[in-house]
Amino acid sequence: MLKFGRNHNLQALYFIHCFCRPLLYSTLPSSSSDSHPSLQIILADYLGFPNKIPLSSTKLSLFLQSQEAKKVSNSDFAKNVDSIVKFFKQIGFQQSQIRKVISYDPRLLCTNVDKTLNPKIKLLKDLGFSDSDLVHAILANPIMLNRRLGPAIDALREVVGTDQNVIKIMRRSKWLSFTAFAKHLFPNVILLQNYGISSDKITNYILQQPSLFLRKTDLFRDMLIRVEEKFRIPRNSAMFLPAIQLTSFKEETFEGKCDVYKSFGWTQSDIMTLTRKNPNCLRYSEAGIKKKLDFLMKEVGYEPSYLVSNYSLLTYSLDNRIVPRYRMLLFLKEKSLMTRDYNFGNVARMTESMFLMKFVEPFKDIVPHIHQVYRHLIPPTQGKAASLC
Repeated sequence: MLKFGRNHNLQALYFIHCFCRPLLYSTLPSSSSDSHPSLQIILADYLGFPNKIPLSSTKLSLFLQSQEAKKVSNSDFAKNVDSIVKFFKQIGFQQSQIRKVISYDPRLLCTNVDKTLNPKIKLLKDLGFSDSDLVHAILANPIMLNRRLGPAIDALREVVGTDQNVIKIMRRSKWLSFTAFAKHLFPNVILLQNYGISSDKITNYILQQPSLFLRKTDLFRDMLIRVEEKFRIPRNSAMFLPAIQLTSFKEETFEGKCDVYKSFGWTQSDIMTLTRKNPNCLRYSEAGIKKKLDFLMKEVGYEPSYLVSNYSLLTYSLDNRIVPRYRMLLFLKEKSLMTRDYNFGNVARMTESMFLMKFVEPFKDIVPHIHQVYRHLIPPTQGKAASLC
């Protein structure tokens, strides 16, 4: 017999709730006969999921049809979901964020909070994670709650040196495989050291691109070979490490990016020279590359040879730096406030404070609203048109 004590109010309410809703089960479509409608109601009540979760190939729908879900009693499932929700909310999760995590890894619904989840959170907090760090890291990589974290953390500590660096990697690493990290990190680091790359450079690169170090060492070695052979970037070049990511692209992906450059009149030689100078220029999406080239070549009027020599222009944010600064110079020119022409490449490379000091502050008495003019040129959201008025 079910006993409803002080801590079982939610389960009691759920029991009454299900008892009063038999018609819901009879109205479910026949295709849902393999699912567990009672569990769907629990998820709807506790987390706001739809009463009828579509029976597609989503992880949550597959879980509800699994033997693991079918053999759990309604009261036990409701009790565990309640404890899972409380666990996440104590860390600082919102309900929509909990749904996102559960949708990615529904097995958490049957996970024991005290035996499995709390020890992991303690391990991460002992490492130095704040509650906001935990929310960020778990949302980026929900699978971490169902993986052994200790070996990967130990491996990262050994390589990157500080717990703070470990936290940085775990916070930014989306869908990071901790098992692969623990297994492949050391061999891949040793391989780079054998290439003559310093430990400091390796550490900095792991902080930037941790996912590359999940590759099996044979595959990682092939990637290093392709950097030298395909891109002709020697291992003693500062661009050797940044170029590794390019070798992880599918051939058609890389060629697609090159085709965008070629559509603007670039030669294969231009593209390879650019790649050797700064491989990051090929990391952007085809749409992102096209958008930058559209502005820099069609509006500003630069030729490929200039952009190859001034490749930093292709790495700066178009919306937050390139466009606002260029249009600010046009604004000053239209107002006859500029006494000389400036090399825009040099202007784009300035720090924000230097740009303000040189092209905004000197004119605030003549144009009192000039700060607002400049701020208006930096869109608060992507794609919002800016005006000079």
